[in-house]
Amino acid sequence: MLRQMNGKKLLAGVLLISSLFAVSAAVSASSVTVSMNAIVNPLSAIPGQGSLQGVTCTSASACVAVGSDFNNQPLVLTGNPATWTATGAKEIALSSTFGSHGSLAAVTCTSATACVAVGSDLNNQPLVLAGNPATWTVAQAKQITLGKSGSGAQLRSISCPSATSCVAVGSDAKYQPLVLAGNPATWTVAQASEISGGGELDSVTCTSTTACVAVGSNQNSQPLVLVGSPATSPATWTANEITVDSSYSTLASLKSVTCVSATSCVAVGDNNGLLMTVTGNPANWIGDPTSWTLPADVLFTDSVSTQGDYTFSGVTCTLITTCTAVGTDINSLPFFETGDPSSWSLNPPTELTLTSNFGSSGSINSIACTSATACVAVGSDSNSQPLVLSGIPASWNVAQAKEIVLTSTFGNGAALNGISCFSISACVAVGSTVAVGSGPLQPVTVAGNPAAWGSATARSITLGSTFGGGGELNAISCTSATFCVGVGDDKNGQPITLSGNPTSWTATQAKEISLGGLGPSGRLNAVSCTSSTNCVAVGIDGNRLPLVLAGNPATWASINFSEVAIAPNQYGGKLTGISCTSLTNCVAVGYDFAGQPIVATGNPSGLVETELALGTFGTQGKFRAVTCTSATTCVAVGDDLQQPLVLAGNPATWAAAQIVELSVSAPVATTVGQLSTAFFPTGGSLASVSCSSATSCIAVGTDAQGGAMFVKGTPTSLGTQSISRPLATTAVSVANFGAVSCVSTACYVGGYTPNAFFVASL
Repeated sequence: MLRQMNGKKLLAGVLLISSLFAVSAAVSASSVTVSMNAIVNPLSAIPGQGSLQGVTCTSASACVAVGSDFNNQPLVLTGNPATWTATGAKEIALSSTFGSHGSLAAVTCTSATACVAVGSDLNNQPLVLAGNPATWTVAQAKQITLGKSGSGAQLRSISCPSATSCVAVGSDAKYQPLVLAGNPATWTVAQASEISGGGELDSVTCTSTTACVAVGSNQNSQPLVLVGSPATSPATWTANEITVDSSYSTLASLKSVTCVSATSCVAVGDNNGLLMTVTGNPANWIGDPTSWTLPADVLFTDSVSTQGDYTFSGVTCTLITTCTAVGTDINSLPFFETGDPSSWSLNPPTELTLTSNFGSSGSINSIACTSATACVAVGSDSNSQPLVLSGIPASWNVAQAKEIVLTSTFGNGAALNGISCFSISACVAVGSTVAVGSGPLQPVTVAGNPAAWGSATARSITLGSTFGGGGELNAISCTSATFCVGVGDDKNGQPITLSGNPTSWTATQAKEISLGGLGPSGRLNAVSCTSSTNCVAVGIDGNRLPLVLAGNPATWASINFSEVAIAPNQYGGKLTGISCTSLTNCVAVGYDFAGQPIVATGNPSGLVETELALGTFGTQGKFRAVTCTSATTCVAVGDDLQQPLVLAGNPATWAAAQIVELSVSAPVATTVGQLSTAFFPTGGSLASVSCSSATSCIAVGTDAQGGAMFVKGTPTSLGTQSISRPLATTAVSVANFGAVSCVSTACYVGGYTPNAFFVASL
């Protein structure tokens, strides 16, 4: 999800309208409803997104793959995997009965027209889809209602030895293994069994209507094996724990199992980053592995790399000595192993090096084979698109990999993190795509007249392997309609910048600036330009210290970085906002890792930091943005982890006693709201602030329910104003405000709503 929403995301006093400040109680904030003209961009020019989680084949040219798309709906592909394209992809639009959303994790077929797929819906209940996958619609979907005690349950795997005898496995809300057995056409809560002892089941396979084996991990983080018959109650099945000895990590699990007979199976998983393989009779998979004959029964290997951290996610065998296992390694690349599992420890797996066409990384989640030379593996790449490999596993390379580029029909998303307007008809907003599956974020830009952005082309900038395959832009500053500077970070964990005319930005204009000796990673959060040759960007470096990048953006390099000195008892810090009024005068804000807001002022080559230790409004807080109308009049905004904060006046004399806390009342039914409650349990946060003149400013943010809110006033009166709520004049069911930019006659705010972003005039 969005970085501002997934952590990818607050202290106080009362501000008097005069230049004198005094500590006071929180400012009352009765809501004022204001009309908002929200122009929603459906992102039609940005591809859709999706991920495939499970696959099965009844012949080499008849396969079914399932997963989910960015609309949070089940995704299905059927037919010949060699010819799969987005045209053959189908979205199963779930109704409100299912919470309107859901995903599929696994699928199995007894014939090309008789398949069963399982997963979970937004009600956190098991989801089952049975019948002919070519004609699946929501009419074939069924929710297995386990009740409140099962809320949080999900099915991860299914096996059907006959059309009327299936076993599906997963876990319930109490972290207990969950099994459904019998005829899927008549499954109800009565067919669900909870296996006591704790844990989860990730895979199941049945060789007959009387012999099944399921694998996963138990509450002791040890491999769990369940052996039994679908004709009997799963509660009576034999549950075995494979106790991993001290030679290996005690954290181990089995992710996939396949059998060629009731007594000849192969299971794969991981042992804290070491590849794990178990072979033989599952009834004997129990006890101290020191008594097993290695490597025939259990293999542990990190032969892919000395770094370790690899996981098998799927395995299939045509003979017990002819198997293929797939997974994802520490490099976020698919890998696979073929041949006899008993010798896999002697044959390192093959890593599939994906090119920039796939975003340079990806994952494989499942595999199915109808013969040793006809296999299909599915997952997703770092472009957040389904990834498919088909053919002969022994010869797989990047040439056999296919990206299924979904259209925007399957949902996509972008978040606007920054906006800069040069005139009422010339604005540029930046942010990132919202990725699903294993995909990283990619920068997004939209430029031109905001009033026309509803039909404008939002562009994503695909960063290749040089940038680690992805990145995001966190802020932008423009000095003209054709010159802007955007800053952020890439998937390598390094700061990135783009400068010049934003309408022509591509990956070619992106520059990664290595931090050099300032730690292994860092990012730029904000930027302010006083001319095309003088800009200052701020963020955090790998030493956990505030980072400053100053000078001509065209020639920025590692040498232009500097750190802001910070007291040891502040444990480091980061800068999240900056505003410069001249070459030698800037104000930057952020917070330290003692949980206090900080302000850094002066010449950008040597900013002096001050901690504004809180107490009146709580123990922790953050400044998130700042703007200055002159060297002596600035406004900083943020939150105290619960309520919005405002600090205004002369930054040279700012103190904690001058901070104002705004209280946020509950949103009314007509407001845009209900997006996320993760960060502000009772109030909200102000994320951005801009001034159209020396006497008119606006600060925007999001309340505890994810609803958009803003405050308008003079720089020194923002802290005395009531919170305003936008009343959308365009259909925007859920949204938040992320950034604002004002020109003399208008203010534009950029926001995010699922599957789109919007700009609103306020």
